[in-house]
Amino acid sequence: MPSIHTASLRRLGEAFAEHSEQLDRDTKRVLLGLTLPSEVFPAYAATAPADYEQVRSGVEDVTVAMGKIFDTIGVALTRVAAHYEEMEEQQGSGFSYRDG
Repeated sequence: MPSIHTASLRRLGEAFAEHSEQLDRDTKRVLLGLTLPSEVFPAYAATAPADYEQVRSGVEDVTVAMGKIFDTIGVALTRVAAHYEEMEEQQGSGFSYRDG
């Protein structure tokens, strides 16, 4: 039995990856609903449609970046778990990282 809770690390990694996918799905759905035709803006606000689209696009860019960050954290946690498992397999009882 591993001395490090690698199963917990793997589950946490999977949760980050799943959250990344959910964030991507939810954000795309919401952003599609936030698209506005230029006719909804008053005539005196000539730059409003472009400004609105720029903000909406920025939110989309930030969300994509956050999704990548969550995914990267998930991969890193999975790799750490694999490293601990490999070290414990190679070192046996000499592997001294113990929880609790």
